[in-house]
Order: sequence, then structure tokens, then C-alpha cells
Amino acid sequence: FGLFDIGKSALFASQAALQVTSNNIANANTPGYTRQEVVLEIAHPAEIKDGFLGRGVAVAGIRRNYDRFIQAQLLGQRQNYGRSSALQQSLSQIEQVFNDGAGLGLASPFAAYFSALHEVSTNPEGLTQRQVLLQNGTDLARAAQQLERSILDTARQANEEIGLLVENINAMASNIAVLNERIVQSEAGLGRETALDLRTQRDQVLDDLAQLIEFSSFEDRNGAVTITVGMRNLVAGARTNTLSAVTNQDGDKELLLDGINITSSVQKGRVGGLIAVREDIQENALTSLRK
Repeated sequence: FGLFDIGKSALFASQAALQVTSNNIANANTPGYTRQEVVLEIAHPAEIKDGFLGRGVAVAGIRRNYDRFIQAQLLGQRQNYGRSSALQQSLSQIEQVFNDGAGLGLASPFAAYFSALHEVSTNPEGLTQRQVLLQNGTDLARAAQQLERSILDTARQANEEIGLLVENINAMASNIAVLNERIVQSEAGLGRETALDLRTQRDQVLDDLAQLIEFSSFEDRNGAVTITVGMRNLVAGARTNTLSAVTNQDGDKELLLDGINITSSVQKGRVGGLIAVREDIQENALTSLRK
């Protein structure tokens, strides 16, 4: 019967490998899915008088094709991408505001104003020239005011989006905390779910979170992930701290985590990009326009 046992072990191992391969094919287009493979090992041999007899093959487990270092690099690049996309979208709006080629900037009103000013300088007593100068000066002031309103609207939209993104970040943090708890229970033998699939789900949420905000993460020996934003814990095991977006006296959104202002620490992700856009508007665009 030993030959039958060896054959049976080979069939069971091959069946497990086929099931895992089928699962990989079924999830080929599933976002965030990580390919899995069966790990085979030599079955525990049977001891006889003259030595040991082989008993076939056994399934040692199923593992993901996952590289922790590469995953960390991908998260970092997703944070950079989130910042870049926010900068590109918002700064392109500012660029359109100053688009002289489309007649939206100050070049045309300035040219008309200085042309009228020149006409007045050549004929100071001309009533028509004076009226044209006053009208062109009014048009220039209105154009500058419209530019300022458009720039301020971009800053306001950035603040509003920061508030919305904070809500999404808190929802993702709660989801990660739930997955942490389920992974710990599953890998401790307290649940029936497959920890590999749960880890894949958690990695997908981490990828989505990385596009929104800059964070650091590490996994403890129980399998739970801790996420820190601005040196404060956003997720620690099954617990979360709520990230808040509070409006300051200047009307800008500031990020508070665990009662600490972490706004200056968030430079990547879409939130970091929006904060950078807001600062650029206040320090460069508005300052240059008002001068």
C-alpha cells in the first residue's frame, strides 16, 4: 500500500497546485491581486529496519510572490504620484488664469492702458484721450480683480478637497484596522479566512492610501501593520486615530492627528500636493499679482 500512498500524495499535491493556478488565472485582472504558488516538500519518511522509506510529497503551504522591499518602493512612488497629480491639476488652473495667448491674462489690459497713457501724454488736454485712459484703467483693475478671484478660487478648491480627502483617509484607516484584526486572528488559527487573500486586500488599501497622503508603515510579528503620519499613529493594530482637517484663522485647512498639528510634515500624496499648491498661491501667485 506504500506505492498507493505515494501516488495519492502526488495527486493531492498536483490538485492543490492546479487549484492555486486556477485561482491565479481567475484573478488575473483583479486590481492589487498577488500571484500565489504552492510550496512542496518531501513527505515525512517512514522508518524501517534498514533506514527510511520515502512517502511521497506534501504541501508545505501556499505563499504569495511578494517582495517587501519592492512594495515599500512602490508605496513611496505612489505618494510621489499623488503629489504630482495634485500639483499638475491645480497649477494648470493657475496657468490658464495667466494665459495671455487666450486673452485671459493682464497683457492685453496693460497694453491698452499704457497705449491710452501715451495718448494722454502727447495730448494732455484731450478730453477723449482722458476718458479712454480712465476706462482702460478701470478695465485693468477689473481684470486684476478677476485674476485674484480665480486664484483664490483655486486655493479654496484645494482646501475643500483636503477636507474630503481626510474623510477618505479615515475610512481607509478603519478598513486597514479591520483587516489587521482579521489577519492576526486567521494566522493565529482563530478564523477560517485565508490570510494571503486578506493581506492582498490590505496591500491594495495601502496602495490607495499612498496616493492620498504621505505615511510610513511597518508590520509587527503578529502580522498587523502600523501606519504613522507625521510621526503620529494613524493605525496601530486594530485601533485608529482620527485625522482631522481644521480651518485656521486664515481659512486654510490644517491637519490634526492625535491632537498634534502635522500639516508641515505632510509633503507627499495628493494631500501634500494640495498643501504645496496652497502655499505656492499665497507666497508666489498672489504676491506677484498684488505687487
